[in-house]
Amino acid sequence: MKNKNLAFIFAAQFIIIALMFVSAFLPVFLGKEVRLLASGFDPRDLLAGHYVRLNYDINLKTKDYGSSFSKFSNEKESFYISLKEEQNGLYSFDKLYENEKPKEGLFIEAKRTYGLNLELKYIDKYFATKERALELEKRLLSEKIIVVAKILNGKARIVGLEAVK
Repeated sequence: MKNKNLAFIFAAQFIIIALMFVSAFLPVFLGKEVRLLASGFDPRDLLAGHYVRLNYDINLKTKDYGSSFSKFSNEKESFYISLKEEQNGLYSFDKLYENEKPKEGLFIEAKRTYGLNLELKYIDKYFATKERALELEKRLLSEKIIVVAKILNGKARIVGLEAVK
């Protein structure tokens, strides 16, 4: 009996880790590919590793999104930003949803950082080697890049970066 319980506990740990791994990679395999315009910088974070912090053009103003979006709102709120495809093939941000997922269309989960600022979940950082991160930092000082991401049910994963043409 004791051995069965230990075997179950041991197996359950691996099953939970496997499910977390599959959940994290589902957008890469099943998601819709989108291209978003971004700028960025390398924050030189010794603890988090080498990455480039990506900034997207999310202009959040209370007059645009109504009085419900307040800097004094609950920090546990969920935010979703719907996307629309432009004529050039890039996607832009359409509408902000608070505490409810859009019923249709593509959307990305967002989180509040402070005040009225929102940050896109899962695609706010692009991890790279030290050399690649430094190269991207130099490039991003003078130009924007296109972030190629895959989105599934609001979860997004970066699959590549492209130069703006």
